[in-house]
Amino acid sequence: MKHRKPVSIWRILMVVALVLPLLVSLSGVAAAQEDEPIDNEGRVLMKPPARDAAFVADMAGFKSVVDQSFVRRLSLSEGLVIRQSYIEDGKIIIPPSGLYYTTRTPLTKALQGDRILILGDLYYFVDYSTRIDVTTDVDMALGDCAPIGDGSKCWELSSVSFSFAGEIPSATFQILKPSGNYYGTSFPVIT
Repeated sequence: MKHRKPVSIWRILMVVALVLPLLVSLSGVAAAQEDEPIDNEGRVLMKPPARDAAFVADMAGFKSVVDQSFVRRLSLSEGLVIRQSYIEDGKIIIPPSGLYYTTRTPLTKALQGDRILILGDLYYFVDYSTRIDVTTDVDMALGDCAPIGDGSKCWELSSVSFSFAGEIPSATFQILKPSGNYYGTSFPVIT
């Protein structure tokens, strides 16, 4: 018989507090049509935490681990993010989409023995999923963001410049995640 460590009440409460809202929100998403955009009214999707936000490096219940895959050592960590909150009438107000769980899995790749950390447990990363979204008839100024997919992400026009010849315009686009951060790859476009 295997010896199992007892699970702390804090860990159980944390999982319930994080998973229950996720399940409720996912049940609503599952009921909606797949191509129906998310209603972002009053939500703080794609808005980053404040630059001067408090940061707690070690919080009870959240893990930071170093894992060895077939190829590399990876540092993995998880945490809780609160963004765009404010105090009103002596109460802390966290707007819709302002509280979320995050896990950091830099450099992880499928089928290399890499694992990802989700709610304190490690899982093998086996597959990628891709999706093609087509956005048409959009006029954008520098800094504008056109919603893509279900509306939780957007395609941002990050820079506009001219080539060395001075006549050929080029632009750089980035995908802005729901967290308010960019995906790592930028997309240059030269006409």
